[in-house]
Amino acid sequence: AEFQDKHAADIVKSDAEPSGNIATTYLWYDSTMPEGPDDPTSCIGVLSTPVDDDYSGGGKKFMDGPMKKLTPNILYGKTDFDEDFTHLGRELEHHYKSGEFEQLRMQQKTYALALRKIGLTRERRSQKTSQANHFEKSALRAAGGKVGWLARHTRLDLAAGHAFAQQNIANATVEAIDAANRLIGQAVRDCDLGNNFVPLDIKRPEDAVVVVYGDA
Repeated sequence: AEFQDKHAADIVKSDAEPSGNIATTYLWYDSTMPEGPDDPTSCIGVLSTPVDDDYSGGGKKFMDGPMKKLTPNILYGKTDFDEDFTHLGRELEHHYKSGEFEQLRMQQKTYALALRKIGLTRERRSQKTSQANHFEKSALRAAGGKVGWLARHTRLDLAAGHAFAQQNIANATVEAIDAANRLIGQAVRDCDLGNNFVPLDIKRPEDAVVVVYGDA
């Protein structure tokens, strides 16, 4: 807690403003804009500090200004500056059309392609109602964790299947392992799926309506 408090103080020293909506997230605004933070287009950079890592994003004005004020106070280790990057299995890509930013795409293709099905012999697969043994249940839990990571971040198409697969591992049968393997097959087969974030031409934040729908 003491470290986090000092870290937050160092960030604020570089003219950052804590986000009023997201914890441990800080924003920088262009002071030359007449309305300052009240102008939604004046934000030039963002930094989030979950757990041990800092994630920041912004253009040249942000990197040449606030980030240069920030780095002398905070001793960063390895730092990556790139248009596209991969972290914790998430791949982010910037897409442009005719020189204009079109969308930010986030997917986990490499992570999905690395998934492996739980090994079952043909004879074992035929015993659908047989109780899974200790090793099979352990493999089922591990597979569920890996698929769950995908479902939570970029692959909502896997969410329902993952939820059903995790409901009764203690009494799992070979049929449940088969279902988990089919889910892993879906994750690999549709590895190109992901989330696309596109800019919206909204001048006033209060005009935006956000609809969140979840169905597991």
